[in-house]
Amino acid sequence: MKILIVYFNKPAFSKKFEKAIEKTFGMTVISARKTFKCKTKRKNQCNAEDYLPFLEKIVFDSDADFALGITSKDIYEKGYMAVYGVSAIEKKSAVVSFARLKTKNKNQFFERVLKESIHEIGHLIGLIHCSNDKCAMKCSLGIGDCDYKLSEFCDKCENELIKCLERM
Repeated sequence: MKILIVYFNKPAFSKKFEKAIEKTFGMTVISARKTFKCKTKRKNQCNAEDYLPFLEKIVFDSDADFALGITSKDIYEKGYMAVYGVSAIEKKSAVVSFARLKTKNKNQFFERVLKESIHEIGHLIGLIHCSNDKCAMKCSLGIGDCDYKLSEFCDKCENELIKCLERM
C-alpha cells in the first residue's frame, strides 16, 4: 500500500515525518508539493472539506491508495470553530493543519503533527475514535488532548488496524 503525502507548506521535518508514517502503517510513503487556494473561507481559516476533492483527484491520478495533505493554513469544519484535521474515507483523502499545533519546542511540534496525521490516516484505513486517552485514535478536542495522547494505537485499535489492512 502507498500513501501520498501532499505538502502545501513543507515543514522542516518532512523526511523524519515520512519515515514515522511508514513505520506506523507499514506503507510506502511518497510525497509531493502542491499549491492550493481555498474556495470557502471564514475569517483567516479555510474550510477543511475544500481540500478533500483536490486530494482525491491527486490519489486518482497517482498510484497511491490514500493522500494526506499537510498545510499551515488554519482549518475549520462545519459545526466546529477549528480542527486539526479531517478525513474522508470515500475520497481516500485527509488533511492536517499545523496552524494550531505550533509551539517553540520543535520536538513537541513534530509529535503533534505526527499524532494528528496518524489519527487521520487511521480513519482512512477504517478506524473510529477510541475512548482510550493515550491512543492515537482518541479525538483531540484541544491541544491538551493532543499532547496527552501517544502517536501509537492502543491494543484494541492496533488489532482493528491489522484487520482493516488485511481487508484492503
